[in-house]
Amino acid sequence: MNTQQLRTIHAQACAAVARVNRMISPVDDRFWPIYLRAALAAAAPSEICFGADGQLSTETVDKPVQRMSDAERDVRAERVRQVSEEGFTPANDDQHALGELASAAACYALSHRWVRRDIPPPEWPGNWDRSWWKPTTPRRDLVKAGALIIAEIERLDRAGGDCALVGDQ
Repeated sequence: MNTQQLRTIHAQACAAVARVNRMISPVDDRFWPIYLRAALAAAAPSEICFGADGQLSTETVDKPVQRMSDAERDVRAERVRQVSEEGFTPANDDQHALGELASAAACYALSHRWVRRDIPPPEWPGNWDRSWWKPTTPRRDLVKAGALIIAEIERLDRAGGDCALVGDQ
């Protein structure tokens, strides 16, 4: 690997950290896990992957893997952040079997349409604290929506597949 390649990897990793939170600096404990995940993914995207828990996996891949786009990487990083920083673990997600994760994702996906961004939309899960509604920019909100959709799909998979929601017949 040459100097230019290392500079490119460093720039991509710094950009990934900035996409998660522009206020994080190298002295912040949250900086290095995000930076290192992004740097490893940029250095060898087909050889390194991260599980839903954010842990590094060095499994061999039988077929070629396409490099993730910035959007895919940001959604995965947001899901890892939700687990590691917010404590929204798979066990926590499993307690939301009434479609709350999907409803919250829909709210974030459509946040640009809400006039009152200081209060959650009517579709926000009723049993969720209003303080969890934190819209920012349209792109960032779509990243949050994508991460919540991943959480809901993973919850369904753990529950045994395509579970019907209450009221669905």
